[in-house]
Amino acid sequence: MKHIIRALEIIVYGIQAHDFGYDPEITDGWDSDTKKAALAHINAIANFEFLITFMWMEAMLTHLEGTAVKLQKKTIDIYDAYQTVSFLGSKC
Repeated sequence: MKHIIRALEIIVYGIQAHDFGYDPEITDGWDSDTKKAALAHINAIANFEFLITFMWMEAMLTHLEGTAVKLQKKTIDIYDAYQTVSFLGSKC
């Protein structure tokens, strides 16, 4: 997330490239529409509600990663998939 915000800041504010090891061509040449869009993205992802929601979703979905990988295997049959999902439902 911090890399996305950093990239958008470079587009919007034209931060000095040499301060951060970027090629100067990276910070030059952005038109006003691109800068406006980048600023809108920064404002959208840097607000408190978004960050709290994002952190909560990440915490909740992390627990499902193993199950999602298991359900995507080509060798899993319908019964095993049903048992996996039922087990998750009983834990909630």
